[in-house]
Amino acid sequence: MMLSCYELQTPLEIEAGKTVTLVIEDPVFYRNFVNDLLAQAKDLSSRFMLFDGDKDLSLSKDAEIITDIFHISFDSRALQNKVNQVVSEEFSASYADSTDILSRINEIGAELLSSLDFEANYTPLTDFNGIIKLLGFVVDTQGMSLPERIMEYTDFLNRYCGKRFFVLLNLRSALTRSEFLEFAKIAEYKKISFLLIENHQTENCDEGESIRIIDGDLCEI
Repeated sequence: MMLSCYELQTPLEIEAGKTVTLVIEDPVFYRNFVNDLLAQAKDLSSRFMLFDGDKDLSLSKDAEIITDIFHISFDSRALQNKVNQVVSEEFSASYADSTDILSRINEIGAELLSSLDFEANYTPLTDFNGIIKLLGFVVDTQGMSLPERIMEYTDFLNRYCGKRFFVLLNLRSALTRSEFLEFAKIAEYKKISFLLIENHQTENCDEGESIRIIDGDLCEI
């Protein structure tokens, strides 16, 4: 996978499962670079090109840009709907007699209705979506460390929402060297691609890491 824009001498190559770091030391260039990434994620800019081989990709559909690594949440309606959808599909795949179960629930509803001493009605269930919502399935990240929460979030989006590429701002500044190495190791195992954009170079870099630096004079190293 490649990410290019006219300011970069060559496109950033981000292989599946690899973590690439781009350090932008000039504050104005850093700010404009990130703002345009966010704008293109909403189809409001065309500064960047994301492609995989001969196939053009979309930052809005294929990528996720995370600006606040400390407040990652599954609370959005879209993600909760996706969780319920995954549970519903798992139920259908795991229980061959799901239709019989649904019929029995509706029978119980009819039996309760007939036993009431007042005029009433009820709505028979046609699927398990309502029951699944009542059960309140959520992605549980309590007790997870910061890198674990990030990995849980990005892995979910990668597996169930079609996101192939993730941009994280200033992650390395928040992790120790050992935490970062573990994060990169898990990313490689799960084959999740990350671009880390930093506004300064950290000291916890290892030789052989994929790091590109645009210094304060806008020279690329």
